[in-house]
Formats: sequence, structure tokens, C-alpha cells
Amino acid sequence: MTGAALPEDLTRQAGFSYVVREDVTDQFRATVEAMLRAARRWAPELRAEQGDELYADGCERGEAKLIGIREGLLLRSLVTAIKR
Repeated sequence: MTGAALPEDLTRQAGFSYVVREDVTDQFRATVEAMLRAARRWAPELRAEQGDELYADGCERGEAKLIGIREGLLLRSLVTAIKR
């Protein structure tokens, strides 16, 4: 069994060069945390607009992302490259 390919390797295989990958997991975590804070702050309005189930699902997905980040299972990368 093989693991997931690294984003920079996939980018090179697609014909790109000068590939640079930057870990932006910390920024992603901060964004997810901010979105959850906003969701809690605006809960009544969001529930009225989205419905209880959709609102709860969104919050659960955000919490799951934070767990994945804390456990090292989820990361976010920014890959830049030049087409050959």
C-alpha cells in the first residue's frame, strides 16, 4: 500500500518546475477558529437562515477540522510553481 503523494511531487509530475510548498496550517487553523467564533456569535441568525441541521453540521465540521489539525492528521499547504 502506498501513502498519499506529496503536493509538490504531484505538481512536478503535472509538468511544473520551481515548485515551492509552504505549510499554511497555522493560518488555516486560525481561520477555522474565527469561523466557529462567528458561527457561535451569530447562531440565532444563522440557524434561522440555514436551519438547525445545516448550522450544526457546519459547526461539527469545523470542530472536526480542529481535532484533525491538533492530532496532526490535517494540514494545509500552499504550492506555487512555474509551468515548464
